[in-house]
Amino acid sequence: MSESLDPSKFRCGRTVKEIEEDASGVKVHLDDGSIETGDIVVGADGVHSTVRQIMWDHANKTAPGTISKREQSSEWFY
Repeated sequence: MSESLDPSKFRCGRTVKEIEEDASGVKVHLDDGSIETGDIVVGADGVHSTVRQIMWDHANKTAPGTISKREQSSEWFY
């Protein structure tokens, strides 16, 4: 059985404010007050990604020092 991505599930032009994770999946809180639920979050918001920063913060709260300040700086990638 072939599966494809459903375009109606994409949320473009909105800002992610918070990402919650639990045993059942993720909840993404958007700037318009809506909450989207699912299994994964894909951030395609550029080098200064809000999604990336939220996930780095989450990683460092769970296991301090997991993502270093150097790794978080955009200069590290060049």
